Amino acid sequence: MWSSEVILTETEQTLLYSPHIRNRYEYPDQKVLDFTQGLRSLARLVTNLPNVKGVSRDPNDDMVIACALAARALYLVTRDRDLLTLDTYQGVRMISPEEFMGILRERR
Repeated sequence: MWSSEVILTETEQTLLYSPHIRNRYEYPDQKVLDFTQGLRSLARLVTNLPNVKGVSRDPNDDMVIACALAARALYLVTRDRDLLTLDTYQGVRMISPEEFMGILRERR
């Protein structure tokens, strides 16, 4: 799993301060901090992200694409429809978790 500090910070801020999410789910702030710290310890963090702008319909998703490019990923596994509609960008294929599991099963 690859990530970047920008993505982890956005994840933390969204979980802590998004009224839409906080109203829908109940969790203490410490759980968010523990979760994002756990991600930091598990993920390989990429730096020197390439400048990616205007690729996705959602500008916030461009940093995810930049992370995948910096990691030289073959796949970007997501449920985000804005990313999935891209299909492929500069050699990175956007796929669902189910599709990725199918690829893993085929390679066994």
